[in-house]
Amino acid sequence: MFIVEAIPLIKIPLDRAQILSYFSKTPLKRGALVRAPVAKSIIPAVVINSLPLETQKIQIRKGSFVLKPIYGVISQNPVICENQFKLAKYLSQKYLASLGISLKLFLPESLLKRKRKLKDVLEISSLSETKTFKNDQKPKFLWIENPAPFYFEKIKAVMKRGASCLFLVPNLEELEYWQKKLKENFIKEKIIVYHQNLKPKEKLSKWQESNISGPKIILGTRSSLFLPFRELGLIIIDKEQNPGFGPFGQSPCYDVKEVASYLASLYQAQLILSSSNPSLESYNSLKNGKYLLLKYHIPKKNLAKVKILDLRKTPPEKNKIFAQELKNEISQILNSQGKVLLFVNRKGFARIVLCKECGFVLKCDNCEAPMIYHILKGLMLLCHHCGAKKIVPKNCPNCQGFAIEPLGFGTQKVAKEIQNLFPKANVLELDKNLTPNQILQHKVLEIFFKKSPSVLVATNLILKFQNRFRVSKPKLLISAVVSADSLLFFPEYKTRESFFQIVRFLQSFSSQVFLQTYNPELDFFKILPQNPKIFLDQELKLRQEFDYPPFSELIRLTFAHSSESKAKNEALKLQEKLKSNFQDQAEILGPFPGFIPKIKGKYLWHLLLKCKLNCQEVKAKLPEYLSRNWQVDINPENLL
Repeated sequence: MFIVEAIPLIKIPLDRAQILSYFSKTPLKRGALVRAPVAKSIIPAVVINSLPLETQKIQIRKGSFVLKPIYGVISQNPVICENQFKLAKYLSQKYLASLGISLKLFLPESLLKRKRKLKDVLEISSLSETKTFKNDQKPKFLWIENPAPFYFEKIKAVMKRGASCLFLVPNLEELEYWQKKLKENFIKEKIIVYHQNLKPKEKLSKWQESNISGPKIILGTRSSLFLPFRELGLIIIDKEQNPGFGPFGQSPCYDVKEVASYLASLYQAQLILSSSNPSLESYNSLKNGKYLLLKYHIPKKNLAKVKILDLRKTPPEKNKIFAQELKNEISQILNSQGKVLLFVNRKGFARIVLCKECGFVLKCDNCEAPMIYHILKGLMLLCHHCGAKKIVPKNCPNCQGFAIEPLGFGTQKVAKEIQNLFPKANVLELDKNLTPNQILQHKVLEIFFKKSPSVLVATNLILKFQNRFRVSKPKLLISAVVSADSLLFFPEYKTRESFFQIVRFLQSFSSQVFLQTYNPELDFFKILPQNPKIFLDQELKLRQEFDYPPFSELIRLTFAHSSESKAKNEALKLQEKLKSNFQDQAEILGPFPGFIPKIKGKYLWHLLLKCKLNCQEVKAKLPEYLSRNWQVDINPENLL
């Protein structure tokens, strides 16, 4: 008989034991996958230790609980290697996530769902079998527009010495582009493409392939970080500034660049990041010497001029969107058979539906958020948070009046106004509601590139198609941000940086960029035409002054409950505990309700901790004060 210690692959509160003990008739290897009882459920678990019963009798007698037997074995061979155990522990400690949920990232879903024993599962290499390569551990940075030649040179050098390369991209669009590029340049080499949209059987197959010895290129999105590597010599992060690499989604909400850096250190692999418009965090790392700048080359002639349109001097006509000057520019381009890209940060036709008699705003029943007015097979109200739909009422639900009117604008209203102004133009729309999948998105872009004159009205969904614009090279193209103010005055600390990235994206393929604003005197507009380093330096100064990342670490705590008073009271209770224990170690902000107070039937209340960098002491103690329903996010992309 043996005592087996295992990590159940479920969320266990951090103030409780993450490793549980069980009985087993036979010894099990470290890294083996089993099914184990947790409370009344049978859960997949990964073995970390197996000891003879005789050596553990004293500890068992001292224990206040009854050991249960392992329910079944899925794989006797290890499915987790030592470096993956270390990476899972890093994720748990860095992002305050349960160890089981962190470890679950490393295993294919189809493997976890199995109830019978696998006979042919590939054994994952142990640490002793995993090769490491001596490298200069300082990450390298490429500040260039076309990093492909440099990538290929480094990949060839790494594969020549028998190592593999992990090539990370932010989305499926970029993955498709680089898959083609890599196949053209590495005809004989093994290329594995991995992403979350693969079918379960494909994921399992590629998971096993990635562990086969020999040099290979693994091209993938963020989930590729958790594949089992044997000889990893190089990690590339392309377009590192893309928000798709930031923390989001379910726990653990991890930052790809941070995890990749730790992964590189485990294998002594080289980490290379690249961007033509670096994120503020990466720029700071370049300035303080954490990253080494390998190459800097951004041709000034490729960037379009930016023109600020003062809407105070030339306001749009009543209930219209465009200033006369912008209409004139669009008309001139379309008459020359050119193309126009209009950037709008809102989906739908109108932002709210308002009763002008009583002031009532139509909101979602599940969320404290206005329903968005859409034209989707008829007039419809749509909630962008829970997906609820309603038919537009004929009269006000509050006062029964008939003065209901949509206010504000989104992509659909902009497209309609353009179609009315220029009826001969091809007017296209690109947003997640109208073009929810890659096939529809490609179809819209293909029409835009091939047909002239044409106008594309797009949300930030357009940002992932930078390579497609670079390849297509559309001529006579101007672009405009229809409402710069709605982007710049959003209450988030990353707002200015996000807007800067949007403008740089538009500049990269346009002949000229127009920004409509009621605030042309802002300093931000004055530095746009200048060297990007001027903006980055200024933004770093602001972040440092107000103690925001990269000069601090933010911990956002969120409590969600169907009762508003319960959510608020729990937040107030936690605030008192945090003040008593962390007052000298962190700035405690809140509690405050969510920017959208209620989402999917639950009220949200937040607390925010501003900590010094590497605040491990705070992170180590914090779980003691958090009940099961608290969600933790470290440096989230969105604080609200």
